[in-house]
Amino acid sequence: MKNPYLKAVVAVLLFLAAQIVAGAVMIVAAIVMHPESAKQALAGGLDPSLVPPSALALGLMVSGVLACLAMWWLRIIRLPQAFDCRVYWPAALLGILGAVFGILSTDLLSEQLQLPDLMADQMQGMADSVWGVLAVAFVGPIVEELGFREGVQGSLLRGGVPAWVAAVVSALCFGLIHANPAQIPFAFIMGLILAVIYQKTGNVVVTSLVHILNNSLAVLEMHLLGDRIGDFRYDQWLGLSPVEVWVMVAALAVICLCFLRLFWRNYPSQA
Repeated sequence: MKNPYLKAVVAVLLFLAAQIVAGAVMIVAAIVMHPESAKQALAGGLDPSLVPPSALALGLMVSGVLACLAMWWLRIIRLPQAFDCRVYWPAALLGILGAVFGILSTDLLSEQLQLPDLMADQMQGMADSVWGVLAVAFVGPIVEELGFREGVQGSLLRGGVPAWVAAVVSALCFGLIHANPAQIPFAFIMGLILAVIYQKTGNVVVTSLVHILNNSLAVLEMHLLGDRIGDFRYDQWLGLSPVEVWVMVAALAVICLCFLRLFWRNYPSQA
């Protein structure tokens, strides 16, 4: 498989297949643990709240790992090169700081869009499960970095595709694969930030750390707020007016870009 675009498409398809497998595991687990809902499931009316969080988490982890192994077997991703720990940390920390400010900016921006969150109940359930925390905060980020940065973006870069095209394509795929309106804009912007870091480092070590940090904070927030998470908004918590929100979004975005620029200029170029 030499065509870089074909490799990118296959990587995305493998992730879609992984999600389908995880969904199948969810349905089977719900039917086994709640036999009374089997008739509803067959009729297409299965209540998502009946799905055990541990089953969802295990399904996501196993299917994601299998997707990555398939990508490695097909030579779409490189192992162990993708986890090359020879990172220039003084500059990498600048990239991580830039990503943090970018995440804060995008969080505020996402609140203003008020898009429906189709996965709120499932995510809340996993935040209260050990397996769920492991899936969302650790395994999930690493698997997604392997798939979208190393798999999609890396394949395109190694195939001679312009860097900006590889970054945008990987970020777009990363956003759309979440299939949740509330997550798509955030994931796309975060994907662009992670693409910049991956382009310079050539591995998923730093991007995985950023991804783990982001998801861990989200899990902590859900765990602390519980049922109130659906009503929590940073702009209201900070007491910001609509104008002040947009000013802060812009200011945080500028700080993000400044740190990323410093990261880019100070990180040694890959051979």
